[in-house]
Amino acid sequence: MVLNSEKLYNVINYSACSVSVSAKNTEYLFNPGSQESPYILPLMLHEIIEINSTGRAFKDGLLFFDTDTEEDMYNTLRIPEWKNILKDWEIEDIILNPTMDGIKKILNVNNEMGMQRVNAIYVMLKNSFADIPSHCAKILDARIEEYRNGVYNTKIVIKSLFTGDSSKIQELTDENDSLKSEIEKLKAKLKKVEESSTKTKSAAKKE
Repeated sequence: MVLNSEKLYNVINYSACSVSVSAKNTEYLFNPGSQESPYILPLMLHEIIEINSTGRAFKDGLLFFDTDTEEDMYNTLRIPEWKNILKDWEIEDIILNPTMDGIKKILNVNNEMGMQRVNAIYVMLKNSFADIPSHCAKILDARIEEYRNGVYNTKIVIKSLFTGDSSKIQELTDENDSLKSEIEKLKAKLKKVEESSTKTKSAAKKE
């Protein structure tokens, strides 16, 4: 789709913090938003291009676009790796439910604002006593320390987070639950057989 230079396009702030950006002599303030209730400011294409030329708000995941225009918008702004730009709730989900692909996306964050976002969400989850998997916490601690020491492109190599991939783990979990259910059913049947046998013996004694 070719973007229309005469059309307004939504620029979106999902973050709980305000975002201030500028384009030439104009400043724009994006009030706090959320996944459920984002703050939306319609802008002309030339304004979006100017904002991108003067800062990293789009590159660092501070501001986003509607899903039906985002691919064309990122291509216009020459941001090729846009699919790796994480929204706040995506970072949170990766931390709480880590997968190999998700962890790699966080490890590949190599800019100041991106790491600040990851660290802020990680600290928020720890302070709220969220159930963060220990292997994920160790990786995040190592990456944050690595970045603080000036290693912007990570040297951390993740060979395996799990003994199997997530789909296999889910299959095993389902099988385990099914076996537990069958065992409970067998126990119930065995109990009925034992009760029936006891009643039969009692009746035979009375005779």
